[in-house]
Amino acid sequence: MEAISFQDHNLQRCTQCQGIWFEQAQHKLVKREKGAESVDIGKSAVGREYDKMENVPCPDCGILLERRPDALQPHIFYDVCPQGHGIFFDAGEFRDFVKEDIMDFFKGLPWFRGA
Repeated sequence: MEAISFQDHNLQRCTQCQGIWFEQAQHKLVKREKGAESVDIGKSAVGREYDKMENVPCPDCGILLERRPDALQPHIFYDVCPQGHGIFFDAGEFRDFVKEDIMDFFKGLPWFRGA
């Protein structure tokens, strides 16, 4: 992980996959900042490959992260520390998280996802 900063926020970016680690609910604060999508420089295709990984430890406490969908954008899955230390977005996921629109509602419906 490498330290990066955006506005007044200090973040961590994985040097291998370009995913981003946000402490606690920091991702919601960064999302509101103008230009927030620029934090996520990774390629979405790489992020989708890394999204398949299991048994990933929290960078803070070492406990395995849990994969969870976002409540408002359920097509986005991020990895959460069960102890509340933070949230990890794979490359491309945070850009998608920032660009919330009406299509996100439809992406969350089972018939839209092909289920």
